[in-house]
Amino acid sequence: MVSEYSLRYLGAVEDVSLNTGQAIPGRSLEAQLVDKLEDAQLEGKLPYLAPEDYQTVYVIVSKHGIKVMDSKKKQVMQRHPLHVIAQAIQYSDGLGRFNLVLKTVQPGKKTFGCYVFQTSTEEQAIGVVKTLQQMYSQFTQR
Repeated sequence: MVSEYSLRYLGAVEDVSLNTGQAIPGRSLEAQLVDKLEDAQLEGKLPYLAPEDYQTVYVIVSKHGIKVMDSKKKQVMQRHPLHVIAQAIQYSDGLGRFNLVLKTVQPGKKTFGCYVFQTSTEEQAIGVVKTLQQMYSQFTQR
């Protein structure tokens, strides 16, 4: 099974860490991650909005992981094998826009990377997350 989505790439935030030993009362790790990304937006590391002319990419989800391709040049920009994708989160930014975050780990590091995409609808963001869950399920049920 392979699924393809047309999304806008907002950017990446590298070397993100969450203090899991001292969780903030009432805040899930997902909410803390979104807080970190919003901080990156406030610091100018990520844009708030992907304008119409912003970089549209194809995100292809398969049993091998995720491949991100430039929609114009058809060149591969990123590859994220399934085993390095620790989490996929979709969230609304509160202004009617929906974002998708791919949290990736690197062996031997205590930090992770976040790749942020803006989707056109909430259903599209949920679709990517569900497709990834299905891919994981295929391998864990064997």
